[in-house]
Amino acid sequence: MMNLKTCTSLALLITLISKPIFSLADVQCGDTITTAEILSQDISCDLETQVTIEGPSGSLDMNGYVLTCEDSDSAGISLEGLGAVLVGGTIDTCGISVFLEGDGFHSVQGLISDSPGVGFIVESDNNSINGSMFLSGGPGSIGFQLNGDFSRISGNSLSGNSDAIAGIVIAGSFSQVIQNTIDGSIFGIIIEPPSVNGLVIQNVISNSSDSGIMMDFDIVDPPSMNYIISGNQVTGSNGEGDLVDETPDACLSSNTWFGNIFDTASPSCLE
Repeated sequence: MMNLKTCTSLALLITLISKPIFSLADVQCGDTITTAEILSQDISCDLETQVTIEGPSGSLDMNGYVLTCEDSDSAGISLEGLGAVLVGGTIDTCGISVFLEGDGFHSVQGLISDSPGVGFIVESDNNSINGSMFLSGGPGSIGFQLNGDFSRISGNSLSGNSDAIAGIVIAGSFSQVIQNTIDGSIFGIIIEPPSVNGLVIQNVISNSSDSGIMMDFDIVDPPSMNYIISGNQVTGSNGEGDLVDETPDACLSSNTWFGNIFDTASPSCLE
């Protein structure tokens, strides 16, 4: 037979278990979210930044709803602080759909960006974007711009954006770009100097009007080094080649290209 203390403890445990982690929220334009919220309706805003999520306590489950920017030069959702979370919805017509800044360690999952500009800009370090999609894309648009270090971008897709400059641009170091699908942009993935120590692995890239995977070079910054580019399937590039490394003496550099499936490469030593 349970005593009163045991019954009280059991009742408290049941109360804690039954308490929801998220609560349905009437999120408004200009809100800064500092708790765990679930979007309850579509919203349309005309601000510089429509909604801000402040970590570590702030998170937003968009619950399949749509946030629309009335001004296509504005930003949709900004993740600030440390460890903010955004999941599950569509951001429409914003110049920048999602902006990851602050102290990093943010997580974005299952987002759809229908943007004329940039889908996802990563400025801080140690962020992840998984299972998300970049649609639309006007001239000069970019799906994922990685400026921070230690980014992990996996399982995302970009398709049908023939005017987009690139699916993914890697400008930060120690990035992991894994198992993404990119179809139809000018460049599939661009690696920009002086980023170093990155992984570009098992991505599927098709029908780029210039290059599938390109390691860029300029005379100002040191060249990118210590990259592993492996297991990617790159086909149908109509410019310099499926695999392109523009760094001087690319065949002797510390970057490793191996195990990729492709038709054309420049220089020919890339594998």
